[in-house]
Amino acid sequence: MKKLNELISKVGYDKVAHFAMAGWAVSAASAYGFKWMAIVFTCVMILSLIKELFLDDSFDWGDIAAAFLGMFVAMVLYIPYDIMTDL
Repeated sequence: MKKLNELISKVGYDKVAHFAMAGWAVSAASAYGFKWMAIVFTCVMILSLIKELFLDDSFDWGDIAAAFLGMFVAMVLYIPYDIMTDL
C-alpha cells in the first residue's frame, strides 16, 4: 500500500481522479454498447478541454492525457467482452 501511495503522490491526485472518473464514465456506457462508449468518450474529451480552458487556473495537458488514458483503458477492456458476446 505504501508503494501505491507513493505512486499516486508522484503522479498527482488530480491526474488519478481524471483517469478514474473518465474511465468510469466510459465503462458505465458499456451497458449500451460500443457506440455509446464512443459518444461518451467524445463528450468527456470535450468537457475535459472546456474544464482546463475555463475552470482551472492553468491549462494542464497531463489532466487531459490522464482522462484519455482512463477512457482508452475502459474501451480496450470492453473489446474482449464485446467479441465474446457476438459468438
